[in-house]
Amino acid sequence: QWEAEFSDDIYVPIFGTDKVKGKWVYDFTHKRFFISRDNGMKDRYCGSIYKFQKTPCNQIVRDGVRYMHFPKKNFCCRCCTNKGGCGIVKPDWVVQAAYVGEGTEDGIPRNLFNVKGLQNNYYDESKEGQKPLRIFQDPLSNMKFNHNTYKTTIDESVFEITKDLNFQKSCGALSICAML
Repeated sequence: QWEAEFSDDIYVPIFGTDKVKGKWVYDFTHKRFFISRDNGMKDRYCGSIYKFQKTPCNQIVRDGVRYMHFPKKNFCCRCCTNKGGCGIVKPDWVVQAAYVGEGTEDGIPRNLFNVKGLQNNYYDESKEGQKPLRIFQDPLSNMKFNHNTYKTTIDESVFEITKDLNFQKSCGALSICAML
């Protein structure tokens, strides 16, 4: 269990790069994950629902389902399930990584790894305590965690789904959710 704030340089070919800020809350113990972005336009899930709109977006993964919440749009929807491939990231996703070496950024010594997928997926963690520092999905997303906000106690309230929000609506036939 951990949480941290992050900044992310998200790149989409033709449309360029946006700097996005957000919060990541990870709770594998209870199979829950939360990520908020102050601008979801270029995120593959958020941006497929509200296309070409800079709007905050939250993703909540719990009970085997990924839910999408757009607070400024007052819209919520049920995106996809673990079976569809969009559940929580497993904590051992870096086990197959190739060790790239050591480095230092912002005065923090780190270990560098590459998890090959459709592209290079670089993962940096602190040498001391193995805290996540960066996930770089080359060239699409360069997410840097703010180590000063990292903590192992998490904000449980981010996983709440209140009755006034209808998370059972479809996210739309033209969203990435419909493809999963």
